[in-house]
Parts: sequence; C-alpha cells; structure tokens
Amino acid sequence: ALASAPAGAAAPPAAQYLSDAVVATGLVGEPLAVGRAAYGRLVGVATGSLRALTGERGAARVLQRGQKGDPAPPALPVTVALVPPGRIRVAVTMPLEVRSVLPLPPPWGAADASSPRGPSWPLVIDVESEYVVDPSSGTIAEHRLLETRINGRLTPADQLTRWLRGGMGNATLQEGNGLDVLRGIADILGRGR
Repeated sequence: ALASAPAGAAAPPAAQYLSDAVVATGLVGEPLAVGRAAYGRLVGVATGSLRALTGERGAARVLQRGQKGDPAPPALPVTVALVPPGRIRVAVTMPLEVRSVLPLPPPWGAADASSPRGPSWPLVIDVESEYVVDPSSGTIAEHRLLETRINGRLTPADQLTRWLRGGMGNATLQEGNGLDVLRGIADILGRGR
C-alpha cells in the first residue's frame, strides 16, 4: 500500500507500477492529483465513497450481473485493453440497486415485495479511463478519466466536455493554458453555440 493512502484504504490499482510523479487528469485534461501520495488519496476517497454507498447502511448495493435481487456482491466487471502507443484502457461497470432513503407516496413508495428494504431502482455506472505509460521508465505517468455514464447515458459533465471540445478543438486545461480554455468557453458562449 502507498504510505500516504488513507488509513485502512487499499492501494490503488497497479500501485507498484506508478511513477512517483503520476498525474490523474479529469475529463478536460485538468490535473486532479499530482504525485503518488495525492493519487493514493484520490483513489482512497473514490473507493471509500463507493464503500459507504454500498455498505451496510448505504443507499445502494452492488448487483451480480446487474440483476435486481441477486445475492452477494461480486467483484466489479472490468475490461482491459492495450492501446498503442503505451496506453492501457480500463472500463469498469458498477451495476447497483439504489433504494429510496425517503418515504415516498404511492405508487413510488409502495413496498416492493421482492425487497425487504422497500422500493429500489437500477443504477449502472460505467467509468472508462486510460493509463499512460512512460516509455523511458516503464511506469504509469498519467491516469486519464475518459468517460462516465449513468444507465448508459453520458453524465452532464461528459456532455459538457464533449460540447466544449467540439467548439475548442480538443483543448485541455493544463497548467499554463487555463486562460486559453476559459477564453474558448467565453467565445463559445458569445457565439450562442
């Protein structure tokens, strides 16, 4: 485990292959975490949040094969693909069943006979990301968030990102060109696109 990971947190995936200067980037290329310690904390927060959501008192549970009412939570389905040059694409699917945390009036609040916890709804979260390998060291230099979907649909953040990239020529928010991205957004809004 990374020495800087939160207490009780598991090490990030492929921790032994991470560069000391690994960078986690968001949908528009903005840095979310820089360095092993910050990356470990970021992954720890994400996995801790998922554990809280699906834990004993959480509002959701992981479904096996995405079927409502299935028994014990399985390992999450993961797809890994090698993408030249030096990238590894990873897709994770989280099939969940979310139960109501508020008393709802009928018909939404009518008790579901198959669930002792009351009404519930399916929620499938798909996350696609990419690891970029530094060819000189063979370590992971960057972990890019590529896309997130909820029940098969792009999230609002993904839709906004695609819209911005369409009008800005795939610019990314990196150190040094943040003002250019903001100018691009203002330009797009000014044109009424």
